Amino acid sequence: MDRTTRSATRRARKARRLLPDGIENYEVVRMKKTKLHWLIGIALLVIALSCVVVAVAKRSRPSTGTITINNNSSIEIRHLYYSHVGQDDWSADQINATITAGSSKSVTLSWEQPEIRLIGEDQNGCFIYQTMAFGDAIVWTIGNDARFDCGG
Repeated sequence: MDRTTRSATRRARKARRLLPDGIENYEVVRMKKTKLHWLIGIALLVIALSCVVVAVAKRSRPSTGTITINNNSSIEIRHLYYSHVGQDDWSADQINATITAGSSKSVTLSWEQPEIRLIGEDQNGCFIYQTMAFGDAIVWTIGNDARFDCGG
């Protein structure tokens, strides 16, 4: 054996003495640690992606809420529509009846956004708009001070 080979053999024996019982190769230990780090990283990534998926699913899932319209004005409300905030995508009429002055009407809606735009139409074809946070119970009170949009 030449000098280089003996030196390498001594280093290998010394390294084996420093390792815990049953492990004879430093490279095996390093490889196991690397695999463990990869597994932990992958597990954390899977958990993070799961959280994102749950959050997106909750946000896009329609929820149901009741909207009560209190007509405290002296004008009849003949139609109620709703739309997304900032968009012109009105629904069909939601009340199919008149909300006379001093009366109330409740409707139940399914909605997927945090806010909803309500649109009321009076007997003259004028509109009133209100944007509200969507939740379990929404109350929209229309008073005599309400400003209706009659297109002019």
